[in-house]
Amino acid sequence: MVLDATRDGKGCWPAGADGVVFSFGDATFFGSMGGKHLNASVVGIAVTSDGNGYCLASADGGVFAFGGAPFLGSLGGQAVNRPVFSISSVSLPAD
Repeated sequence: MVLDATRDGKGCWPAGADGVVFSFGDATFFGSMGGKHLNASVVGIAVTSDGNGYCLASADGGVFAFGGAPFLGSLGGQAVNRPVFSISSVSLPAD
């Protein structure tokens, strides 16, 4: 199980290896991969800087975006040299 917390620390999104995401406290549920076939286990969750979405990463490089998290690409279905083990979010400066 992996998790990320809300910015105020009053909620969190735990995610299981099967892609099921839960929301607790003031965390909003945006969706999950629960019940869908995954080629590899989910290894990380990263919440957007505004808390309005999150991405899941799987060990094979698959990335799944929910809520306001933009989908910027994925390595799912491609060969990777080593399993992915985490994901991180970053805050980019405004244009």
